[in-house]
Amino acid sequence: MKIEHLLTPYKLGRPVLTGTGKEGQFDRNAVDCPTPFYHQGRYGMLYVGFDGIGYQTGLAWSDNLTDWTKAGVILKRGSHRTWDQVGMAGTSLLMENDLFGPRRLKKADGKYWMVYHSYPRPGYEAGAAEIGLAWTTDETLTDWHFIEEPILSWRDGAAWEHGGLYKGWLMEHEGTFYLFYNAKTDETPRGWTEQTGVAMSRDL
Repeated sequence: MKIEHLLTPYKLGRPVLTGTGKEGQFDRNAVDCPTPFYHQGRYGMLYVGFDGIGYQTGLAWSDNLTDWTKAGVILKRGSHRTWDQVGMAGTSLLMENDLFGPRRLKKADGKYWMVYHSYPRPGYEAGAAEIGLAWTTDETLTDWHFIEEPILSWRDGAAWEHGGLYKGWLMEHEGTFYLFYNAKTDETPRGWTEQTGVAMSRDL
């Protein structure tokens, strides 16, 4: 496979987003899982912040892809759902699939969709995570609604998934939705195997 046309020697030389280091902020310790996209004439970035307790999800905007302004938290911990109350790590929005396109967001059933995962215990990726689904009709992408239960769980998964599911990527092709996701065989770091799976749906 030839990949030369996908390579670039250019790197900015500085991070575009960082953890704040400030007590009480959702991204105090670190930022992770950047997902850039294009929406209403601006570049957006979905990203995950870690504050020492769990993941929460933020949103940032840019006009040039190099200078970014954080807009705040859009998925906060402490929901009424027991399974995702420790944290909510949004990792993918439904968008165009064109590798060379601007990654415009697209709707299904008149809504924008996001995949997120949540770990069950406080701490850094503590316990076996499950995957959830959120949607919004808000064009600012700040007011999200949630499917009550996980859409994918290690509880009914195969042996290779029993350590938890995380980092999902959602896409649609010819009327079928595909969710690619990471999973691991065990919760403990010693000796686990991490692999990538796919699930398919006609209706999300």
